[in-house]
Amino acid sequence: MRTGKGIRFIACIASLLVCASCAAPQTPQATVSGAPVSGAAANTVLEGRYIREVFPELDVATDIEYGSAVGESGETETLLLDVYQPKGDMAERRPAVIFVHGGGFTSGDKASGIEKMLAERLAKKGYVTLSINYRLSKNPGGNWVRTFRETSADAYTAFEWLVAHADEYRVDKDHIAFGGHSAGSNIVVELCYGDWSGRKLDKKGIFAVIAMAGPESMTGSPAADDPFCLIIHGKLDELMPYSLSERFNEELTAAGTPHLFHPLPACPHNFGAAIGEVDDVVTSALYKSLTGRESGITVRSFERESLQMVADRTNQNRTVEAPVLSITIDGDLGEWPDEGFMAFDGLKDAGSALPDQADLQASGMLAWDKEHPGCLCVAVKVKDDVFQERDNESFWLNDSVELLLDLSDSVTLRPCVQWSVNINGRDVNGSDGSAASCEARTIIKGGAATFEFRVDIGRMLPEFKGFSPEGKTLGVSLAYNDCEGGKREHQVGITAGDTWTPGNFANLIMGKNK
Repeated sequence: MRTGKGIRFIACIASLLVCASCAAPQTPQATVSGAPVSGAAANTVLEGRYIREVFPELDVATDIEYGSAVGESGETETLLLDVYQPKGDMAERRPAVIFVHGGGFTSGDKASGIEKMLAERLAKKGYVTLSINYRLSKNPGGNWVRTFRETSADAYTAFEWLVAHADEYRVDKDHIAFGGHSAGSNIVVELCYGDWSGRKLDKKGIFAVIAMAGPESMTGSPAADDPFCLIIHGKLDELMPYSLSERFNEELTAAGTPHLFHPLPACPHNFGAAIGEVDDVVTSALYKSLTGRESGITVRSFERESLQMVADRTNQNRTVEAPVLSITIDGDLGEWPDEGFMAFDGLKDAGSALPDQADLQASGMLAWDKEHPGCLCVAVKVKDDVFQERDNESFWLNDSVELLLDLSDSVTLRPCVQWSVNINGRDVNGSDGSAASCEARTIIKGGAATFEFRVDIGRMLPEFKGFSPEGKTLGVSLAYNDCEGGKREHQVGITAGDTWTPGNFANLIMGKNK
């Protein structure tokens, strides 16, 4: 019954550092006619088009077939895409952006990730945006040539589909852009600047490429007349080294290819938490590429936003005082005092309301490990839930407990770290290499389950020497992911609100010894 994957969201605290070549213009915001150069003229003048979200609602069409291709198994796969259009837009022709999702070529989907966020935001600014699926592989590294050829071919097929349906969606065929993150970035860069299959790509309609957290490699060489490229990469990327984008930037510079390089100094691989800054940079770069004019956008600084979120968290009253206990990680919570458990009564994500007690009960507790200074232990008790099929052995599948720690303080901003422990007690997802520092066990008894795990905080805080007598605090978010029917129905926790937002975390007193 439960086939959805556990949440693998890696939040970041990012500061703004923009190189001189991509500094945001500081001019007042311009009034825009909505007419990019050569062919995208609107039949109405709309102030702020392509700069602000002037269309509050969207027309969204999902799961449109744009082609088919033979997959890794030898069977023909149907290729699908989603289309986002600004509702009520009267422009005769609109520029378009095709987004290609990440996922290491093995996973991912058009309906999630930074690509969907940007597709929605840009559509509200007057673009037509597409988010596509493509052929995935169980072992992409087994034949990288085939992987790049097939995925790039799928992206090109989506481009050809859009050109063929330009009249239907009122798309300006001379102004189509590509964008992608991680594997998606590799695909669009290989397609637009590499030599992916020997098939000649007609680039005349491609006006821009957005390369986020990549590329890892590229065949061929860029040229001076290739499309403009916007490169965005986090300097703390734990999966795709920042140096890859530095190298790509150097290659574009040497070739004379128009481009912009925007580093995110304190951001890891996932851009979700820095969406405001990323949105502004993408919007400004596309606008200039379309019109030849500056957008007037002042790019948001996630550093300032992050400092405010840390202040919001540290100034709130919600505090968790974790005692010091001797813990054995075996799933048996006998050594944990009952009075220390906190109810998960805050709705964090999914679902329309908190589940009632007949549907789901969960509670958790934190403790510092007496035998392992620098380690935090977590215990969670779950009683789940009336929708489950009691005769189905897999009804717990992909339920998980999620722990996030905000390691920032008023002086130093650091990335949040996250662990997600699956109900099976074996699969642990963690950011910044933290999965290797987590020991976990679970026990399932009918409609109840217990989670117990230990994480090593000391390895991520070099200055942390055991327990702090000063009572230093960390931000903590502890939640339970309840999956039903292949998707997460609820995420409940000790605090409410977006999981990745430090302002929604409780304060965990570091080394509190009762």
